[in-house]
Amino acid sequence: MTLPPRPRILLVDDDELLRRTFARILVAKFDVVEAGNGREALEILSTAEFDAVVTDLEMPLLGGDEIVGWLEANRPSLAQRVVVVTGGAKRVAQVEWLRTVDMARVLRKPCSAGELVAAVDGALRRGEP
Repeated sequence: MTLPPRPRILLVDDDELLRRTFARILVAKFDVVEAGNGREALEILSTAEFDAVVTDLEMPLLGGDEIVGWLEANRPSLAQRVVVVTGGAKRVAQVEWLRTVDMARVLRKPCSAGELVAAVDGALRRGEP
């Protein structure tokens, strides 16, 4: 008997401890690929397929809002399946972005393991036909 493939998730966060913690939570249900910053995430996204993306909002180099913008321009179907995790925006552009985004796509820190998994499950459902 062949098991169905597990959803493949790209997890992006510059905080290594938090990224590894989230990865340990998510790997119980999903295949997880990690990226340590937004630029690394875009390199991975340009060559690999994912079912959903979990990204921190506030990161040096490239923030989660910019990753979502790239996805909207280059991978619109995947852009629907993004969870943006944030402890609060510091840059004006990110504060404005948060005002315009569907808050169902945003997960506030701190969050529980159950909230994280539920947010990813919700993102995966948003991409269903």
